[in-house]
Amino acid sequence: MATPSSFKVTPFARLTENTEFDFRGLYLRNIVFGKNPNRALLVDLNASIGWGSTSVVNWTIYDGTCPDAQLVGRARGLQVDDDGWHNSLTLAFESGSYSKSLPMLTRAGPWGGAGDYTTYKDELEESWRIQSMTIVQDQGIIAMFECTYVDLSGKRRTTGAWGASHGHRVLNKIELGPQEVLQALSGTYVDHNEETVIESLKFVTNEDEYGPYGRTTGIPFNYDVPEDRSIVGFFGRHGGKLIAIGVYMV
Repeated sequence: MATPSSFKVTPFARLTENTEFDFRGLYLRNIVFGKNPNRALLVDLNASIGWGSTSVVNWTIYDGTCPDAQLVGRARGLQVDDDGWHNSLTLAFESGSYSKSLPMLTRAGPWGGAGDYTTYKDELEESWRIQSMTIVQDQGIIAMFECTYVDLSGKRRTTGAWGASHGHRVLNKIELGPQEVLQALSGTYVDHNEETVIESLKFVTNEDEYGPYGRTTGIPFNYDVPEDRSIVGFFGRHGGKLIAIGVYMV
C-alpha cells in the first residue's frame, strides 16, 4: 500500500475580487534620527548572519508637506532591505480625520408612483458593489425586484423582495462579474389599475447592458451616475407591484 503524500497541491480556478484604493495628497513621514524617531532597526544590514536590514516602522501620514499639515493616520509594519526594499504595512486612519475623502453614500430618485417610500438606507451604509438583481415581470409590468450586494467586509447581503412574485410571472436574474459595476438605470412607469407602477427597467454596467425588462410604453426615466461613482443599492415603494425605485451611489 502506497504511503499517502503529506503535501498535496490541488489546482483550481475561480473568480477573484480585487479592490484598488487610490489615495492622493497624503505624505508619509519617515523620521530616522532625532528625539522622536518613528523607525527602529531590528536586524542590521552588516550583521554576521548576512541578512538584509529589517526595521519596524510607525510612520505618520499627513495631508500635506507644510508645517501646518494635519495628521490623518499612521502606517505601521515592517520595512526590509535585502537587495531592494519591501514594505509590509497596515494603514490606520485617525477617527474622523479623513472622512471627507472616504466614499459617501448618496441617492438619486425615486422614479415612478408617489407616496411614502420604504427606504433601506440603514442596510446599505456599508454596501460596496451590487452582485446580482432579480426582476419578476407580470403581464409586462415589473411585479417584484430584489438586489444582492457585497458589503465592505465581503459579506453577501440581500434587500427586497419588493412587490409580489405570484401570477403569470417571468423571472430574470442578472449576475454581475467581479469587476462589473452598475453605472446607469432607466425604465418606464405607467398607470395600472388606478396606480402608477414601474413598467420596465434597464441596467447598464461598465461591461454590458441588461434589459429592458417589461413593456416600454409608459413615461421614460433615465439616470447615469456621475463619473467615478457607481450604483450600490436601491430604495423605493412597493405593494402588489414595484411602484417606485431610486438608487444609492458611492
